[in-house]
Amino acid sequence: MANPNRPITEVQKSAEEQRFDDWRSHPETKAFFAWIKRQREQIRQDWEAGAFAEGRENSQAIGICQGLRMAEEVEFSQINETGDSDE
Repeated sequence: MANPNRPITEVQKSAEEQRFDDWRSHPETKAFFAWIKRQREQIRQDWEAGAFAEGRENSQAIGICQGLRMAEEVEFSQINETGDSDE
């Protein structure tokens, strides 16, 4: 049971964090993150095979991999740093 003396923002944060955890553990979300991981690995293999020989292509591939890694590793605190909610 929630502590009535605890500020509502903490209760809301806890509920938002629980929804985030539920979302991360949902089978469709897990499938999406598995797809992200496969895409990232494919780019890394392509890079290793020399597919991005030009500087611009190499930089783009690095940026894509970094973005995919960030998405793959996102945590609740990172997406909710301001405490703002779209709701």
